[in-house]
Amino acid sequence: MPAAAYQPCNYPRCSGYAVAQGYCPIHVKQAKRDREYPKLTPNHRRFRKQRASFILRYPICARCGDAPAAVLDHRIPHRGDARLFWNQSNWQGLCVHCHGIKTANEVWPGRRGDSKTLREKSGEAVPVEFSQEQNQFWKPL
Repeated sequence: MPAAAYQPCNYPRCSGYAVAQGYCPIHVKQAKRDREYPKLTPNHRRFRKQRASFILRYPICARCGDAPAAVLDHRIPHRGDARLFWNQSNWQGLCVHCHGIKTANEVWPGRRGDSKTLREKSGEAVPVEFSQEQNQFWKPL
């Protein structure tokens, strides 16, 4: 009886051949770990359902209070911690604009003004004070 044809490994971008459970010897343990501990992403099925129900319960942006909430944001960045990721007291609904400002302030602290204070000043857009000393990534050519 002829041997079965080799099957490619199911792991993304792997060129090896499967030996057990559809994976090559290198990726068998990694695939098992991925099944036991799924990645904490906004595309997670459970998170998508809970995000939709949270936005329905709290439809207004928690930061500006004017726009409808479109993004579910973690008040304290979870950075892979499952307890912070699933804790609903750590969630807040934000509009897209406020979420962008909050995320920019987390990634590049001190580079931009707080959008809430800009909006409060007579409803006009006020230019943000910016100096090259504050920008730690800017270097002259």
